[in-house]
Amino acid sequence: MKKINKVNGNAGDTNPSQVWLDKQDILQRLHISSSTLQKWRKKKLLPYSRLGRKIYYLESDLLRMLENARVEEEKSGKKTPRAFKRK
Repeated sequence: MKKINKVNGNAGDTNPSQVWLDKQDILQRLHISSSTLQKWRKKKLLPYSRLGRKIYYLESDLLRMLENARVEEEKSGKKTPRAFKRK
């Protein structure tokens, strides 16, 4: 991922809105399977950009998705992440 940050001119930049992550970065950070990441794309939970066959994600979008999925206490006492509630 360092290569794409160098191309962007933001190597060493810690601003998450400008950091692009690839699939492996996401899988390693969150300890999830590639099928889980694919489901999130399909459900439009995590925005992405595609260059050819390669998919990239903004770190800020990942952080926003995680923030939206924070567990809240419901009246019933069950804890359900907002982003994963069924409609």
